[in-house]
Amino acid sequence: MKRSNKPNISTKPRIFYGWWIVLGGMLGMFLSAGFNFHGLNAFVIPVSTTYGVSLVAVTTVLSVARIETAFIGPLEGYLVDRFGPRLMMFIGVPLMGAGFLLLSLASSFAAFVAILFLGVIIGSSVGFGSPIVAAVANWWQRSRGRAFGIMWLGLSAGAIIVPVINQFIERFGWRTTVQVMGMAVFVLGLPVAAIMRHKPEQYGMLPDGDDPALEAEQSATASDDKHPTHGVPGGQQVRDLTLKEALKASSFWYFALSYGIRIGVTSAVAINLLPLHQPV
Repeated sequence: MKRSNKPNISTKPRIFYGWWIVLGGMLGMFLSAGFNFHGLNAFVIPVSTTYGVSLVAVTTVLSVARIETAFIGPLEGYLVDRFGPRLMMFIGVPLMGAGFLLLSLASSFAAFVAILFLGVIIGSSVGFGSPIVAAVANWWQRSRGRAFGIMWLGLSAGAIIVPVINQFIERFGWRTTVQVMGMAVFVLGLPVAAIMRHKPEQYGMLPDGDDPALEAEQSATASDDKHPTHGVPGGQQVRDLTLKEALKASSFWYFALSYGIRIGVTSAVAINLLPLHQPV
């Protein structure tokens, strides 16, 4: 007899699986922010020295890399919705890890830039960005704010990797350092990818760990009373916006603009902070 791959939910798990999604997402954000967003800035000076290019050239490349993720963001979102976050992570994580390993072999600055864009940057975005955010959003509804707050801790905590990266660069050189980073992405990133799941409904669960049987009973009662609910206090109906509806909402564009400005400012400061300490 063929067994089903879906978990048995006859007994409610002691720990709601959504918490594993959050914790895995926090570790994923820690890796992405620590190695990509923050960590790459430590390589500005050594890469400039190795290839004989100006600091401006290196910082410009990193700035363009940040812009690249903005352009591929809509495509990432579509692919995550279409194929799920786990598959996207199993593509992006190895791509990012291989990108770091190949950076150590780059014989020219042009090769370094190509590998950075096509490997590290795209791999980080496809493997850690949109998939993690989508998974956490799908598994949490009422407590989505708290879930995102825990997940984003990884983004902030990633900054503590920079001093470690600097120590590795000073002791072993930047090429050995990116090799270690590449192996760390494989060792830590692939287990995170294995944890990720798309939507709880696909596994007989509901967001926030709600009881499916109770939810079905409430839905039937709400249908009879013509006051539909979706497990939200106060009997409020919850409905996700379609892409077209979201694009028409002014609040979406205000949020996108404010978030874009915030990321732009922090990226500019982070990229140029270390070169500013270089003696003129």
